Amino acid sequence: MMYYMGKKFDKEKCKEYKKLDAAEKAAEKQEAAVFDENGETVADFRPAATMTDDIPEGALEENEDGSVKTYDEDGEEVGTATTEQVKAAEKAVAEEFDGVPAVRIKGKVRRLFKGAIRVRNKPSWSPHVVRAAAAFDTKEVTHALNVDGKPMYRTKDGYFITGEPELVEYIEEK
Repeated sequence: MMYYMGKKFDKEKCKEYKKLDAAEKAAEKQEAAVFDENGETVADFRPAATMTDDIPEGALEENEDGSVKTYDEDGEEVGTATTEQVKAAEKAVAEEFDGVPAVRIKGKVRRLFKGAIRVRNKPSWSPHVVRAAAAFDTKEVTHALNVDGKPMYRTKDGYFITGEPELVEYIEEK
């Protein structure tokens, strides 16, 4: 039996494997799925959900049965999800830091001005949580937060920095 690794099943585009364990290792590294010859999912390492600002027309409308449409990364409709599945997906991409909800993201921020950005040890604008000021070019971020109505990011090293668009630019990692 042959196995196919990719984001979605397509025998022409997916990488072919003879051994399941090799396909699973590759899929885990690439956050992809492993499919059998019939297109059935054997192992799935794709993120449960991702957040985007690029929403197709009608994407937020509920179907008569209460389900909602689901889309792939290209914005193409691929199926539906129940209310319970949507809540589980939201929970899979959300966390809390000191009581502040945060959405898991994968990317970097680039500093847009000449100067240093305050680095904080908690998601707060209070001056007493500032630990340093850094003049980085780019910094890897893992979460997006909204703190007192202003955007903030959690860095890979566990600190918090501003998300103000005039100070930093978010670059999504694909």
